[in-house]
Order: sequence, then C-alpha cells, then structure tokens
Amino acid sequence: DTVVVLTSDHGTYQADNNYRKNKHIANDFYEELYRIPAIFIMPNDIGNDCESLTSSIDIAPTLLSLLNIKIPDCFLGKNIFFDNKGYEYVFMEHAGPGPGDLDSKKIRIAIRNDSFKLTGSSFLEKPLHIEYEELYDLNLDPYELTNIINNFFQSKDSVNRLKALLKDRLERIYKQYTEDNERKL
Repeated sequence: DTVVVLTSDHGTYQADNNYRKNKHIANDFYEELYRIPAIFIMPNDIGNDCESLTSSIDIAPTLLSLLNIKIPDCFLGKNIFFDNKGYEYVFMEHAGPGPGDLDSKKIRIAIRNDSFKLTGSSFLEKPLHIEYEELYDLNLDPYELTNIINNFFQSKDSVNRLKALLKDRLERIYKQYTEDNERKL
C-alpha cells in the first residue's frame, strides 16, 4: 500500500508570456505562481477532484488522513477529500527575494476568494501602514491583467471584507513576530 503525492511549492511564468516580462517570481502572487497541482495517487483510487480553494497547509493533513493517522492538533490544514468545501478565502505571503529579514523588509500578503484577489504589504512596525497594491476581479480578468485597486465599484463589500481580513492577518503576523523577538532578548 503506497500513496504517491505529486505537487510543487510554486508555479512559474510562461517563457512566451510578455505581460509578465518585468516581474519577479518572489514578488508576485499571480495565479500561475500559486495555483499549483496536488495529485494524490492511491491504491484502489476511485478518483476525487477538489476544485475548491485549498492551501499547501492541507497536504500533510490530507496525507495523514489517507493513511489513517491522527492529524496533530497543531496542524492548521484539513483533509481536502473529506471536507471538500475548501475555504472561503486563502492567504499567500512572503518577504520577497533574498533572506526573510522582516526587520528591514516588508512582508507581502495576498488574499484570494472565488471572485477577487487583493495584495498588500507592510513593514512589521506599529502602527501598521498597509499599502494595498493590487486588486483583480478574477471572474472578469482571470489572467490578472488589469489592476483595479484604484477604481473598484462592483462588489465593494466583498473587497472591504478582504481588506479587513488582510489587515487582521498582518496584525497577527506582527504580534507573533514581536513576541518571537522578545523571547530572543
């Protein structure tokens, strides 16, 4: 009995894709970078698809569940096959290229739901000054070619909810970061 998992930590830009020509993989949150496959090959597989929003944090809990191993309470993810609802939204975050030195670099975060993707960044200092950088309507612009951050008129409530969730995530990261730094002193 063997389970094989095929996945990746990120995607890549297409070589002939001119609209991403001046972009850097470690600075961006485009779909082709973060919408990655996760294929589970199992004995007696009947074939399950999960088209919902999921996250890489779901890979380990899914694998443990398939092997009938209890998922530790400290795991944040869930089994994507038994809870095929996915998430209302998912986060992507990084500190750009090079070392993750959050004392001198901004942390960049994107939040995505079924309709929109919003990106923002901030240095981890109080007060947090969040720069909302990009907003894409994924239904009208699935290739994320038109940044509508300065002129979103439709679904304003949905976008404001994403802004609030992104701000809350940055505040939680700031709290954890400052607590970790205090422990080091």
